[in-house]
Amino acid sequence: MNLSAGGIGVTLNTAFQANDILLCTLLLADQEPFKAYVEVLRIDAIYNPPHTFRLHGRFIRMSAPEREFLVRTILHLQREHLSKHYSA
Repeated sequence: MNLSAGGIGVTLNTAFQANDILLCTLLLADQEPFKAYVEVLRIDAIYNPPHTFRLHGRFIRMSAPEREFLVRTILHLQREHLSKHYSA
């Protein structure tokens, strides 16, 4: 999965269509489930394994406080990753 304040990239086994609107529930570390609407921008087929797709979507209908929460959470996860994998 690829996550940013603007959108999401995820691998799944359902072929949605561009412009579909999905309700996505993110299970972020030590947080309540975070629900957000995603507009499908593009779907790419992945051939191994079969019947797998890469969804590229952007968040829509997100309030400023929800977006700020998402940014803070992403920054926190990035800090944890960097300290775990790149600290001396």
